[in-house]
Amino acid sequence: DAVVHLAGDPIAQRWSPDAKKAIRDSRVESTRLVVDAIEKAQKRPAVLVSASATGHYGIERKGRLDEASEPGKGFLPELCMAWEEQAQRASELGTRSVQLRLGVVVGPGGALDKMIAPMRLFVNGPIGSGENILSWVQRDDVVGMALTALDDDSWEGAYNCVSPYAVTSRELAKTLGSVIGRPAVPAPAGPVKMILGDFVDVLTGNLDVFPQRAVDAGYEYHHARLTPALEAALMADA
Repeated sequence: DAVVHLAGDPIAQRWSPDAKKAIRDSRVESTRLVVDAIEKAQKRPAVLVSASATGHYGIERKGRLDEASEPGKGFLPELCMAWEEQAQRASELGTRSVQLRLGVVVGPGGALDKMIAPMRLFVNGPIGSGENILSWVQRDDVVGMALTALDDDSWEGAYNCVSPYAVTSRELAKTLGSVIGRPAVPAPAGPVKMILGDFVDVLTGNLDVFPQRAVDAGYEYHHARLTPALEAALMADA
């Protein structure tokens, strides 16, 4: 038996105090309840696969980061550390625990839809300079890594669930615009921050996260490159 727990309120929203509480509780508290249920179960599952996020490393970091890199500081790192701490409790109960640190997920819904809608109206592109690095993952590879984590007993602990090929936000906007046939017009960070609040820092931050443990384990990506990843995501949403 196994448990997969990926629940959580959307990160891509304005971070009001109430939103931050909902974002945290829907992850940390829900994971605590899942592990509490595992503890009480007559037959405990063999493995718990749960979500985390590359926000573990912060928002603005220099250089390439892997699973051995130190966590960052601030709301997202504190959230991710508390989230993973609850999931790791399962290992103390004899249940193998795997945490997938998700990057920006390329797939129907979520961040991709928020980027596409204004771009269809010719009003969206990279926010700010466009030179910041974003770590992303195609939805099929989120599923692929989760299935691998379920089946492979050697997978345990935290794994960066991202493509090996991070891109700048300019590259992301340009590639997405090319795929849907729209230009990517740069958006100034100031007005966008008025709309999205602190969440805009995630979009303008710099995180070059590498999936070292997944690569070392021989995980084979469905969509490691951005263009086919976007094409597959849009086809799935058609």
